[in-house]
Amino acid sequence: MPNQITANGISIESFSQIVSDIQNGTSSAPGFLQIYGPNINLASNSPDGQMINIFAVSKLDMLNLCVAIYNSFDPDQAVGISLDNVSQYCGITRKGGIYTQVVITVTVSQNLNLSGQDTSTPFTVQDGNGNQYQLINSASLTTGANNLNFQSTFIGFIQVQPNTITTAVTIIAGVTSVNNGSTPYQIGSNQETDSNFRLRRQASVSTPAQATVDGLYGALNDLPNMSNAEVYENDTGSIVNGIPANGIWVVVNGGTPAQIAQLIYDYRCMGTPMKGSQSYVITQDDGTNVTMLWDNVVLQDLYLTAFLQTLDGSSINITQITNTLISEWLFTLNQSADITTLSNYLRSINPQLVCSALGVSIDGINFFNVVSPSSQQNQFQLIAANINFQLYP
Repeated sequence: MPNQITANGISIESFSQIVSDIQNGTSSAPGFLQIYGPNINLASNSPDGQMINIFAVSKLDMLNLCVAIYNSFDPDQAVGISLDNVSQYCGITRKGGIYTQVVITVTVSQNLNLSGQDTSTPFTVQDGNGNQYQLINSASLTTGANNLNFQSTFIGFIQVQPNTITTAVTIIAGVTSVNNGSTPYQIGSNQETDSNFRLRRQASVSTPAQATVDGLYGALNDLPNMSNAEVYENDTGSIVNGIPANGIWVVVNGGTPAQIAQLIYDYRCMGTPMKGSQSYVITQDDGTNVTMLWDNVVLQDLYLTAFLQTLDGSSINITQITNTLISEWLFTLNQSADITTLSNYLRSINPQLVCSALGVSIDGINFFNVVSPSSQQNQFQLIAANINFQLYP
């Protein structure tokens, strides 16, 4: 029976069932046909038909509200604030956004002081797109080039390429130039989405485990400043993908060395070998030192191509579509890219789009239906220069 909660969950009537009940009646109440006779006009464009549809939509809205309330108690189906509330029973909360942080070379012609975010007037610079970055800590500069840590004023993901942050917003006598010679050392990320939060909550139930890959994975991804992390295990007796025999390889995007090393130390089995170019020394209770190893994510360019046209012949703003796609299609570590997902994103940006000759590539020359990062350490990134969208000829 519909509209009830049983051991199998909640069930409700469909719109067509509701309309049928109003028209034909039920065992407990007569319908329009019984009340007004079989010759009544119940076509959808008739006054009575429209009234029935209004009644049916109203009832369906109330039933859907009941389903939403019911689902809000299930962490695998809840959304928004309801998901935040129920996930607290697992001891985790939704991650907020992360600021992008980058090293910027500030060249000065004389010794001077620059104010940082520890003051009310931090020294500020910006890139060609208007994204601004502020000096994190106040600093005393000497004549010449000074490498300083800056943080974006905007929380969330920002596309930052080398040599693009070149404009000083705060004018200080003696500052001759600013420039970022490399990509960010901390990649910003947007607030955790419902779907990603659900996956992390599922993984968090393994966090209390000791000396397990699942436990380490859950603990790393629970760090508040961790965008995403993976733990690769080699359970064979020989080296596989550079991972030592019976060893592990931790790859992270975010976190601090101290946090990451401590979790690896807490969760790895005794004597488990590790792979990685990043290291941090942990002092054990007996005073001896042990070094934890891991790697940071390596960003890899993804190339896209497609011909675009619209069903209704309306104009297409390729620049706007490209920028929206960059902000919405964000990848996680070792995540593949495919043309089906690309097409879905494009259609979500503009439902009138018709896409053809789609392709994804890792070299910008050879395009395929699906590509994967070059290694398990890589994470795809999108930049406008690597996206070739053209109007259908």
